[in-house]
Amino acid sequence: MVRIFRVYYPVRTLVLLGGDALALMLSFVAAVMLQYREDSLLELQYNFGLAKILAVTVTVLLLAHYLDLYSPDELTSINEAYVRLYALLGGISIALSVVASIWPDAAIGNNAFFFGTVFATATLSGWRAFFTWTLSKNFMTERVYVLGNGTRAQRLVDVLRKRIDMGMEIVGWSGALGAPAEPQQLARNLLDCSRSGRIDRVIVALEDRRGRMPIEELIQLRLNGVIIEDAATLLEKITGRLEVSNLTTSCLIFTDGFKVSHVHQACMRLVSMTVAAMTLVIASPLLLLIAILIKLDSPGPALFRQKRIGEHGRNFTLVKFRSMALGSEGPAPVDRNDPRFTRLGKWLRRVRLDEFPQMLNVLKGDMNLVGPRPFVPAEERLCAEKIPFYSLRWHVKPGITGWAQVRRGYNRTIEENTEKLSYDLFYIKNASLSLDLLIMFDTAKIILLSRGSR
Repeated sequence: MVRIFRVYYPVRTLVLLGGDALALMLSFVAAVMLQYREDSLLELQYNFGLAKILAVTVTVLLLAHYLDLYSPDELTSINEAYVRLYALLGGISIALSVVASIWPDAAIGNNAFFFGTVFATATLSGWRAFFTWTLSKNFMTERVYVLGNGTRAQRLVDVLRKRIDMGMEIVGWSGALGAPAEPQQLARNLLDCSRSGRIDRVIVALEDRRGRMPIEELIQLRLNGVIIEDAATLLEKITGRLEVSNLTTSCLIFTDGFKVSHVHQACMRLVSMTVAAMTLVIASPLLLLIAILIKLDSPGPALFRQKRIGEHGRNFTLVKFRSMALGSEGPAPVDRNDPRFTRLGKWLRRVRLDEFPQMLNVLKGDMNLVGPRPFVPAEERLCAEKIPFYSLRWHVKPGITGWAQVRRGYNRTIEENTEKLSYDLFYIKNASLSLDLLIMFDTAKIILLSRGSR
């Protein structure tokens, strides 16, 4: 896996992305060479042809990401991926035609963009077919042995079997032995598996390692070039979360991360205030219209105010557009069909326009654009009593959006809030301006695709 923006991505996904980018660039360059022939170099270099092709390529890749063409599920749902790909290229072709008619200087003449789209359809189809074929080949697969038979090992096995993009084939698992095995049995099973076939990586997922880990066998495998990795570390990379059940005080003290960077705090504060001020100014006519429509749709104020817990456990008043009927305050809505929503409020929640007044909280310094989502005091106190390390969320400013918001849905139970905390802790551990920008990028994807408030 490769770390980008403090988040790990599978090599397979990056290879697919790189192949798509190369196929797009070559397709449009080939179209220019076909249409301009001996003048193609002039068009590419001096008429900004390469810059225009690069702009189209980046746009297509961003839209492909927004259409989930790089998600793990799409690697197993080939037909649906092709439908989305062809729909995307068709839309790009129409958009380029419209741009060329309105702003001719922004396009490449001689129908080069049209032929480039045709070439891109063929090259992307061929590249993705070849990529899908390689996924089933042994030379693209890493053989993995999972050493452990507890709940963590079972969770890891389930994740690896589901995530085809990881490129890991489980060739051995201590959990297949049934009951908890003795150290000698674990060592024998590991050696038998290593003799019967090549092992590239051993993932240690033992719940209790004292006196049970086959040290000598692992050292021998390590000297033979086999990668030895901890299950908790790999699960963090794959899932983008820190499992609360695996956290200890020593993990928080000695692990890399959880460093409060004053530079990051200052940069994020500046970005948050700038974006909040610009949003309130630019969107003020829309916000005024929404306030009027809320008043017309149902009795009550346009704004909803509620106490929330922020940085260092201090209370502040959060402001949102009212999306529920007056007097229906209570537990947080569990889905968009909650009967307490007004007709307009249901739509506001779906496109997340109800969140816009929180820009005022950002300007006041109560919140940032990105951070853990703040809850009401009663809910926060209950979670702090039931969930270990929950108060760590209060060491950073809460946010309008956050890592947990773009990775999971509503939270109703202690178990679901524990999972939400695991994402918040990952964000706190890896907090950086690049990760904040990635979260804002994914938030825009959620809003544009109307996936609702989280």
